[in-house]
Amino acid sequence: AILLGDLIAVIAPEELTTFITFVGKGHPTLRLALRQALVRRVREAPAERDRVLPAIDGALASADPSQQAALLGLRSAVQDGPDPAFRARLIALVDDASAAFVVRVAALRLLAADLGSADSAAAIGRLAAASLAVDARNAQAAEILGHEALRALPDATARELIARHELQRATAPRLAAAAFERGELTGTWLADGLAHAWPEVQVAALTRVQAPCDADAVAAIERVAAPRKRQPDAEPVVVRAALRGLGRCASPQAEKVLIRVLEDEARDPIRRSEAARQLLSIGSPKGLDAVAEALRGAADPALARRFVEVIRGWGRSTPELRGGLCLLADYHQELRSTIAEALRQIDEAPCAEDEAE
Repeated sequence: AILLGDLIAVIAPEELTTFITFVGKGHPTLRLALRQALVRRVREAPAERDRVLPAIDGALASADPSQQAALLGLRSAVQDGPDPAFRARLIALVDDASAAFVVRVAALRLLAADLGSADSAAAIGRLAAASLAVDARNAQAAEILGHEALRALPDATARELIARHELQRATAPRLAAAAFERGELTGTWLADGLAHAWPEVQVAALTRVQAPCDADAVAAIERVAAPRKRQPDAEPVVVRAALRGLGRCASPQAEKVLIRVLEDEARDPIRRSEAARQLLSIGSPKGLDAVAEALRGAADPALARRFVEVIRGWGRSTPELRGGLCLLADYHQELRSTIAEALRQIDEAPCAEDEAE
């Protein structure tokens, strides 16, 4: 890859176009190196653009779909500003349902970078409407195209499409997750999100949780963050999102759930340390005392190390938290230097024994 980059930098201009036929082929590292070298060469020698662009257009005519996608990306990178003819070509590909999937995705992403053009925005809107229709969106290609189109559209347009197609109830995970990330939240949105079969959709719904949270919302999140014995555990990524949601709720009821998770020694260290992080973010005396008490009882080295990192990330301390850290340093000798460094970072005096040394 290094040799290829050096070769493109020094090769004679008339031989440069020979390498266009290799764009999108070979090992991924070499493909990336060739693309970067060609773009750099054209930007450093703009006069060679008139030689390279026709070569790319010629190669596009006979390239396979994967290479077409790479060539479209290269052409966009080396052209000098907006090119109406190239934009029209991209729009035609996006509109063409018979075009190869990888080519349509590449064209869509390039148009997404050109949303200042009304024609580009209109083409993405047409693709979104076609891909999000109920009879189309469960096909994987339509799901991906619809998701990419939603990501590219302005918020107001995306929200309108999400509401029109009821995407928060979609079974396709990418579309449902995007709907919770960007759509209006109405009715039973949290329950709908948590009931979805895919973890990424559940996380997207939980990420939208904000104070104030009513009792029903906190209870629903609690069933994910701290399920009772007969309830199944959610995926770890969903549990962390639920704990963070409780932290943003910041209500007494939410804090009570976080303290219960923190104090439950049967819970895993990741869950307990995340509960501690959220209690620190809320910052109430009751929550801070609970974290200090958990520090003093952290016999598990893995849990103790996570607690130290949580307090370091919080960036400050209290006398009770500092005392808990110093007890950990006494109990877990292997953590003494880590704790001393954490205290230094939050501008706290070191533990007495470290200070004496």
